[in-house]
Amino acid sequence: MTAQEKAEVERSPLDQIRQVESEVARSIADARNRAKLAAKEMSAQTDDIKHKARSEGRREGEQHYQEIITEANMAAERLLEQAHTQAEELRQTGIPQINAAARFAVDTVIGSHQEAAEA
Repeated sequence: MTAQEKAEVERSPLDQIRQVESEVARSIADARNRAKLAAKEMSAQTDDIKHKARSEGRREGEQHYQEIITEANMAAERLLEQAHTQAEELRQTGIPQINAAARFAVDTVIGSHQEAAEA
């Protein structure tokens, strides 16, 4: 028999129960501490995941916003080009009409003066 076995035999059953209770209490305390540490670690990981998700969401939102702005600018440029083209076409077709209107006005004034002079 070893010295430890002799010591256990020499202790009373109550002392042996107290020792086992003490060992179990230490095991429970250790397990509780490990659980607390694991919970803290999980909380930190959760916070990190949330932060990354928010950052990614902001980045994707900004990228989508920039795409929309770019498309809107391109559409505005196309409309502006069309407006310039239409304005040039109107100007080109309007010049002969302006000239014709001016001739008509001159002819009308001259004609009125000639009729007035003849009368």
